[in-house]
Amino acid sequence: MIVRSGPVSRQTRNVVVLEPQLLFVPHLVTSLEANGCRVIGTMPSVDEATLTFLSPDIVFVDLGVSESASNFATLKRLREAVPRARLVVYGGTSSPTWRATAWAQGADQVLTDRDGLPEFLEAANAVCAPAPLGW
Repeated sequence: MIVRSGPVSRQTRNVVVLEPQLLFVPHLVTSLEANGCRVIGTMPSVDEATLTFLSPDIVFVDLGVSESASNFATLKRLREAVPRARLVVYGGTSSPTWRATAWAQGADQVLTDRDGLPEFLEAANAVCAPAPLGW
């Protein structure tokens, strides 16, 4: 797990990335930071205590390719740990069922394997825009 510290602007969105494929993490972090996010932590799986402590504004989470209940239970665990965070979910499937279930389970943005870098950056921009005062 990587945790960064330092001064934080009220307008900066703090992000945690949940990504089990460690080779993908540096690319994801670079893309997010290039779009105005401040990545304050990365981890390969959900750790509720750390998420609660970090209290991110946004969580990017890889739910994988499975439509199993355990994958979508991850969203419930995230909502309980960081109820105010925006959840951006992505996975290696383009199944309409997978996408619909992710939305139904509380994702704020859903990306699939058919979404490329432009769609990913669009989602990042949508959730990483400066926070309005009082948010």
